[in-house]
Amino acid sequence: MLVGGLFVLLRQLEHWLHQHIFKVGWLVTKSFQTTTILYYTFFLPGVFLHELSFWFVAGILNVHAKSSIQWPEAQEIAELKLSFVELSRDAGPFRLALITLAPLITGVTVVWLIANNLLDFNSFFALIRSGGLSDVSAAIGQLTSTTDFWLWTYILFTISNTMIPRLQDLKGLRIVLILIAVAAAALIFIGVGNEVVVQVLVGPVADALFLLAGTFAVIIFIDLIFVVLLGSIEAAIERVTGDSAMFRRGKLVAMTRQEIREMRQRQSRRETRALQSRNAAKESRKPSIYSRPLAIPGPPGEEPVTQSSSVIVEPDEQPALQTGTRPDDRRGPDMITGSATANRSSMATPALIAPPEPDKEDEDEGESPALHSTPEPTESEDDIIEMSDDDEDEMEDDN
Repeated sequence: MLVGGLFVLLRQLEHWLHQHIFKVGWLVTKSFQTTTILYYTFFLPGVFLHELSFWFVAGILNVHAKSSIQWPEAQEIAELKLSFVELSRDAGPFRLALITLAPLITGVTVVWLIANNLLDFNSFFALIRSGGLSDVSAAIGQLTSTTDFWLWTYILFTISNTMIPRLQDLKGLRIVLILIAVAAAALIFIGVGNEVVVQVLVGPVADALFLLAGTFAVIIFIDLIFVVLLGSIEAAIERVTGDSAMFRRGKLVAMTRQEIREMRQRQSRRETRALQSRNAAKESRKPSIYSRPLAIPGPPGEEPVTQSSSVIVEPDEQPALQTGTRPDDRRGPDMITGSATANRSSMATPALIAPPEPDKEDEDEGESPALHSTPEPTESEDDIIEMSDDDEDEMEDDN
């Protein structure tokens, strides 16, 4: 956890320092081409060690590497493009990850050697750890009195701010991490994992992490020194020239000191208005029982003496209905004023025209189909007479 926290802080300081070193170069030269050249020249010791370790490890792993040294092109981004050594495309992800990790290992080793053997940071931190002001001043005096202190500090600064690789180039190490995790799980399953893991963590891993944490602490201390120096130089140049610049989306944008001050004031006002609107929205909300804290009584004998103020939530008042007769505000149809006049031509009586008489052929063709239909059968007179005779015979039999 300590190493991780120091690494995050180191990355933040590195990002800030790269941007403001590039900004100071532009404030002095007002040219992106000249600023880019000075930017790469300032970090030349770190760039040289980075590319040298890159090329050396590539040769050890049998990966073809060729130099592509060329003059840096003008750029507006405060980022070192360390591509002076190109690798062949047949390098696998695992070997590429090892080659990319080489500058970090080399840089940490060189920083540790210079900090402990030449600058004696161990004695410096030992004196500071006591906490007395006299000891702190004595430690600073002892450190700065070292031969070529500022030269070695500059070399440490350039190496430490160019040695950290990009995380996207370390994807090949996932295979190694997976193998280590599988081996640890197998040892734990067998029953000897606890002893092996404890011995490894207490032994070489703990020593390596302690060394790495100490190295990161030294780098952070040196970076803070350069932050103070760089901030003072930048403020002095801006005050004298009246020019300034800022980074937007990673690119340097030239602005005057007054424009930056006004922009920051506008941004502060926008943030204040946004905060006020959020507070007003919270206050305008209706009180609800769900927003109140749950009242949990204390144990017997420890009930709270002061009770929280109660909040009564009342429903909204409904508008009262109007009484009395409702005014008739209905509007009738619009009337067309004036007098109607009759048209003389329309008053004339139309002539009666007799309809044409149909021809006989048309009458024959237009007859109803019912006239040509077969008439329904009817009872004949003989049947009626026969039925009447039968009725008379039945009547006689009954008598």
